[in-house]
Amino acid sequence: MPLYNLWGTNNVNIEIPKDIFPNEEWMRNRDELFANPEHNFFESTYQNKKLHYRKNLPPNNQEVRAVVVWHHGICGQSGFGMKIGDRYTDQALRIRLMNEAGIAVYSYDGLGHGFSEGTRFYIPNGNWEIFRDDLVTFCKMAVKDYDNVPLFVSGDSFGGCLALHTAHYFQENESERPATFVGASLNCPSIHADLPHKPVELILRFGLAPFFPQWTPFFSPIQSQVNEYGKMKRLESTFLIQMRCTVYLEEV
Repeated sequence: MPLYNLWGTNNVNIEIPKDIFPNEEWMRNRDELFANPEHNFFESTYQNKKLHYRKNLPPNNQEVRAVVVWHHGICGQSGFGMKIGDRYTDQALRIRLMNEAGIAVYSYDGLGHGFSEGTRFYIPNGNWEIFRDDLVTFCKMAVKDYDNVPLFVSGDSFGGCLALHTAHYFQENESERPATFVGASLNCPSIHADLPHKPVELILRFGLAPFFPQWTPFFSPIQSQVNEYGKMKRLESTFLIQMRCTVYLEEV
């Protein structure tokens, strides 16, 4: 695959062929759609891969009242949204609403997603903790830009699951927890899904996955993956975090 030069970062190894890679006009239009974010890259905890992120600040030098770190869903990316007539949807809408309320929004493309390096949509060795650890790293990086501003970790679907895991990680590891971390705010988090019958599950997990890790089966692969990603510890405490965040956002 070719190497790309993007937003001041050279030799970004994104496994997307040149002939279908977005052109400059498309990328300019997306920037307008997502309120002209600042772009940059940070290093993944996995092989120091470059991960692309967007930073959207409140308009007109408005004071930042809170920071939200957002993670997309499985097979998604941080630039998911549309404009239909005069109306914005999904992340394009969230960014505008939060920015207008004085909330800075930091969002990034997970490993192998969007404009981040890595094999497309592949979780190395099935280790979902790579994605959680990257979210932990990104949260700690985002708060360095501010003093005494509350931090929320947030996400959609699989990203919501990762946000729960990240919140739990901060609960259990005080030395790693940003001092301004408040809680999590989630949108349809993936915390459970139905697995296939046990014989099928065993064949997929131990018969096929070790030898064909990048093969996509034709039958509902995401459901069996999500259940693995969504295994939770101490569900009660993480849901309490979500409730606390919701109340706080209403107050600000």
